Amino acid sequence: SHPYRNYWGIQRDPADPEAPDIQQEAGINAPQAVEAPEGPRMPVLSLRSTPSKSGSAVTPWHDQYRMNQGTIRYYGDHKVTSRVPLGETTGNRRLLDAWSKHRSPSASVRVTAPPVVVFRTVTVQTPQGPREKGFIEFCGLVVIEDVQAVTLEDPTTGRAFPNFVADLAVLTLPDDRFDWRWVDARRKPSLTVEQTLAHAPASWNAWIAAGGEALQHVRRLE
Repeated sequence: SHPYRNYWGIQRDPADPEAPDIQQEAGINAPQAVEAPEGPRMPVLSLRSTPSKSGSAVTPWHDQYRMNQGTIRYYGDHKVTSRVPLGETTGNRRLLDAWSKHRSPSASVRVTAPPVVVFRTVTVQTPQGPREKGFIEFCGLVVIEDVQAVTLEDPTTGRAFPNFVADLAVLTLPDDRFDWRWVDARRKPSLTVEQTLAHAPASWNAWIAAGGEALQHVRRLE
């Protein structure tokens, strides 16, 4: 046995075992949208980094975690091998869809924005030795502050290719804990988006009300 909590057990809605799981297979993950009263709703957007693969052919970029400043710089999933225009890969489409709501100057649009949670793969010591696969660390709830197109270089071929990079603001959470009941509520088609906010942290609700101006008060700083 080990002291690590099981992610699948945490993210599963105990009241609705049929609710779509929040996968962690890709870098940018989102469960199936639900048809909510306000329209199609993305329950949550989940971002994951694998630091050990940074700068490799698999992940030819370096996500930057400045947790003491409450900022994360996260790259999209367009690669030199992508055969679709920039913005049309699965992950980047999800990122841009969330960004379109996070960037809105209107509180009535921001209230419909999906929460974005960030994880990174970590290496842990097990009785069998160090192990990375299967262990992830929760890094926080974030607001997407900006998304920009950038040009990167593939480390294998040296070829230039485009991608997106997102600047994320890490929000304060009560006791640094994320309440998955908020996501459970967002997965329920019968609930309005306002009803789902009952389990959202105060930092998120403050951002909905005031937009980017609220971030100076609700950004998580170490």
